[in-house]
Amino acid sequence: MEHHNPQLKVTYVAKRDPDDNAVTARRLTVSPDLEWRFSTLSPRLDLRNHSPTGFNLAGQGSGCAQLALAILVDAIGPERAIDLYQKFKREFVARSGEDEFQVTLEAVQEWAARQALPPTDALDAWGESLGE
Repeated sequence: MEHHNPQLKVTYVAKRDPDDNAVTARRLTVSPDLEWRFSTLSPRLDLRNHSPTGFNLAGQGSGCAQLALAILVDAIGPERAIDLYQKFKREFVARSGEDEFQVTLEAVQEWAARQALPPTDALDAWGESLGE
């Protein structure tokens, strides 16, 4: 995950190739002087291996989960992405078109900031309360 420069406009774009049906996901960065740069997103199989055969669009399946994870890891980092990618899949990727999906970095980060933090480890909290 790169540190975000607010002067850069970042959009995540996933597209289906009409010839082989494969979905490619990229990060598009546009600078203030309108210089465009694409970088391919890693599926992050090292974190969760839902779909070693690739990304998918418009559904609840494993390829959609892998796409959601890839976008979130890039946008907000792996720790928080692991907690949120299934919800992001349901709320964003599953509702995408069959052939293309786009979301801005800003929209992803704003969405993630509104999500509740995971609960603390209940056993640790219970154990601490017993020690009082």
